[in-house]
Amino acid sequence: MEEAITLYISGHGKEDINEKFINNNYVELLSFVGKPGEFGLMKFCKNYNNQPIDIVTINYLHEQYNQGNINNDVQSKIFQNSTIELPIIYKNCNIVYNDGFTITWPRFEREFIFEPAPHENCRICSNNCDNGRCLPKRNINEICCPEYGLTVVTSSYKSDIPYTLGGTDNRLLANLNLSLPAKAYWKNRSSVEYRYLIDQIYDEKFIHLTDLFLLFTSMGFKHIYIYDPTCRDCEINVLQAQENRNLELTKPIITQPLNSNPLPNYNQNSNNKNYINDCINGICNVFQKSKVSGGNKKSIRKNNKKSIRKNNKKSIRKNKKKSIKTNNKKNNI
Repeated sequence: MEEAITLYISGHGKEDINEKFINNNYVELLSFVGKPGEFGLMKFCKNYNNQPIDIVTINYLHEQYNQGNINNDVQSKIFQNSTIELPIIYKNCNIVYNDGFTITWPRFEREFIFEPAPHENCRICSNNCDNGRCLPKRNINEICCPEYGLTVVTSSYKSDIPYTLGGTDNRLLANLNLSLPAKAYWKNRSSVEYRYLIDQIYDEKFIHLTDLFLLFTSMGFKHIYIYDPTCRDCEINVLQAQENRNLELTKPIITQPLNSNPLPNYNQNSNNKNYINDCINGICNVFQKSKVSGGNKKSIRKNNKKSIRKNNKKSIRKNKKKSIKTNNKKNNI
């Protein structure tokens, strides 16, 4: 049986169309806002005891997944059904995304940030700001911040259940960004080479989609389902955004056997302009450059530099030899 895991990501999001993510049906993602460039919205819901929308969503997911050990088929069925139930919940909170709540297969690299923007601290902000975008004074009874982090919703491994949202009444225990026990458990579950990514989530507050894939496939998962309510900041035009959305709506054709570990095909000509959003009251503006790129990208760049140096050295040596031979011939003549 193929093992599966379901995740809920709460934070800021950035999509980079210059970096491809090779998806051989391993990762299915439910983007709440829909196509790239759409704005996310955080607010209190009067119809749900005035709770923030992300807590309302998490409570819904807890009810759906608190059945103990859930195999891949069950996870897939609940994930599919959520495309019907979640839009109703959001509509009851007066939030409507025209292109949202459709299951997609991501094809481009994404970055998830698990910390507030400079002004997103749930307090009134005056117009006298030192840097970044100045916001008008906010009504703290209406505007709220998400509960940042990567929450493990459920797993098909029975031993994982106590550290999942479906297996605990305390949602914080399933959040790798907020819970030390969860951090320790999932770090121990992952392969040694990827354990640093758990520390990165907890300490540096970010992770890339590619690294997320590598982290959880190293634990033995063949299917990864992701609930993603984050904004999808992307510097592309409306037409291209729609084209990208249409591409991700199609199921990928498998190009590699399921027992292999496909790695992303990085575009080395990328300008690497990564940004994150300030998602407050439906307004997502770029405010700072992204965090450092993932480890795989670094190693690729290093290897490229090394190969360039080697080739340069070889060509220098060849040219030297040629010039020496030429000079010797001239001298002999």
